[in-house]
Amino acid sequence: MQQRESTLEFQSIAWKFFDFPKMSKNKLFKAWEEMIALNNGLMKEPHLGELLQRTVRNLEQNIPRMISFMDGEIDLEPWERWAYASFISSNETEVNLMSLMRDMMGLASVPALFGRALLDNHPDILLDIYDLDKGMMYFLMGLPRWTPWFPVTRAHLARARISRTLNAYHTALDATVEGRPVELAWGDLEDVNDLIWKRRAMFKDNGFAIEGGDIELLWALVVNATLLVYWQIHYILSVPGLLPLILAEITPYAYATKPEFIGRISEAPKLTLDYENLSKKCPLLKSTYLETLRLTAQPWSVRKATKDVVISEANNPASPVSFSLNKGEYVTIPHGLHMRDPKYFTDPEKFDAERFLVKNEDGSISTDSGTIRPFGEGPLMCPGRLLAEKECLAFVAGMLVFWEFQPADKSGWVVPEQKKTGGVSLPARETRVRIKKRKFVWDD
Repeated sequence: MQQRESTLEFQSIAWKFFDFPKMSKNKLFKAWEEMIALNNGLMKEPHLGELLQRTVRNLEQNIPRMISFMDGEIDLEPWERWAYASFISSNETEVNLMSLMRDMMGLASVPALFGRALLDNHPDILLDIYDLDKGMMYFLMGLPRWTPWFPVTRAHLARARISRTLNAYHTALDATVEGRPVELAWGDLEDVNDLIWKRRAMFKDNGFAIEGGDIELLWALVVNATLLVYWQIHYILSVPGLLPLILAEITPYAYATKPEFIGRISEAPKLTLDYENLSKKCPLLKSTYLETLRLTAQPWSVRKATKDVVISEANNPASPVSFSLNKGEYVTIPHGLHMRDPKYFTDPEKFDAERFLVKNEDGSISTDSGTIRPFGEGPLMCPGRLLAEKECLAFVAGMLVFWEFQPADKSGWVVPEQKKTGGVSLPARETRVRIKKRKFVWDD
């Protein structure tokens, strides 16, 4: 998997899944490494810090207003409707946990990169990304849109809608750069991240057709982190006694402050999230993040051999094993098998919040990710892994310090079985929860 793309090709996999325009195929192959280098470069400082600041600022604004406590569907926010929110009282609502957590993460991360106008004009694009991801295997199998099975058709329709939306988005970007009139709905696009502008320039410089441009970036941004925060919160809430320990650790770096009052009317409490210290100084929180990745991330690296090659097990001369791959054959490595291997992880099916904690020589506690590979392997290892870690830790901390969660089912917290995907697993069923705003000292 460490070999360059000349031997084990990834582009053809992306081509099948994202359905890039045929007229751009050769141009994309020529510019592939330029695009990868651009993405990798903008996932480093100072660009990474800027993107994180935008994402966390969105979280600080969105988390306090997550639940409206309104009795009537017409008054609910879109994410509440998608989570089938059910009014209980003026301070309690019942929702689907996975849907709500997934959407709240997407509503923070997508505007941070693409600007607010994309979701303002096309709020359902998150739902289309979810359906696209569910259809990954259908696309890789080459199943056409007219296959008489609705999940296949739904995935194709979702991909087509995403392509049309991003085509309109890039048309607005082009008009902005070229000084032409832009539809009023798109605004001035001044909050679009530099990565998008530089990718747009790369598309233009290489003569790409922009239909569906950035679909792979949007998919990568949405599908994994949005599910990961759901699983991490679910695991934390499911382990007796773990939540108080997490809250004690994160409170210095994730906290709400008293809102401004005008008479009896007040704003929502202000949420502050110190994402750097949540990552550096909260080892238990970070260990639960790594353990959640180990249990729920199901990455599989896929490559196509462009020439005959023999792969040998060089590290084990006592029992040499070699594999012959012929040109045109595909290689798939499911990293999840290693992350649940009892040779490397004691009791691998169990969630162990302290699994990745290590004690340093000075007595301090830190984390060590060890041998897990939740972000793939080789030259195409996900460049956004540092972004994912810090935004997920900030999200989970913000949710836990601001809201109280209780299972709606009287049987208590039950972690659902997993449905495999191309990245982080989906739950086999939704979890209904009751949510209340946490009581703060000024509420007494």
